[in-house]
Amino acid sequence: MKKLKSRNGFTLIEMLACVVVLLLIGGICSAGMSLATRSYNESIYESDSQMLEDTLNLYLCDILRHATSVQTEGDEAVAEKNVISFTNVAYQIYDGHIEVSERTEGSGGTFLVYESSNGQGAMIVGENVYAGTLYISDFVLKYNPEKNYFTGYYTIQSEVVEGLEKKCEFTCRTIAEY
Repeated sequence: MKKLKSRNGFTLIEMLACVVVLLLIGGICSAGMSLATRSYNESIYESDSQMLEDTLNLYLCDILRHATSVQTEGDEAVAEKNVISFTNVAYQIYDGHIEVSERTEGSGGTFLVYESSNGQGAMIVGENVYAGTLYISDFVLKYNPEKNYFTGYYTIQSEVVEGLEKKCEFTCRTIAEY
């Protein structure tokens, strides 16, 4: 009996207590890392979506500022009507419209689609902008012929964090008289 009591070592209870403590510490660290990762992804989304919004609004207003021959559809009683097409001779756009294509694997985005002298379209924002983590949906473009301005809205969404979206609006006055 004396020989067994003199051995140094851990009992089964001490080993189980140690494992439980280590599991608790691991769980707390895992939860903290998950929260920190989500917070990081949200802050990256905020800055990238603001940059994308500013870039897209600037580009849209640059194209639409010189738009002429705007064709619209919609109720006559409503001042702002949906834009079907427009021309912009400053950019050699003889028949153009802006659209958001369906978001599928490896494609999608916001495009300026136009007929020009060479018959090609030009992309505004593709899927791979800002490392492919942002995409645009629900794009609407309207025109008020009485006041000569465009309005529109769209949504910027994140691939990385579910549920992150930013609703963006823009307004541009045309300088072309027709």
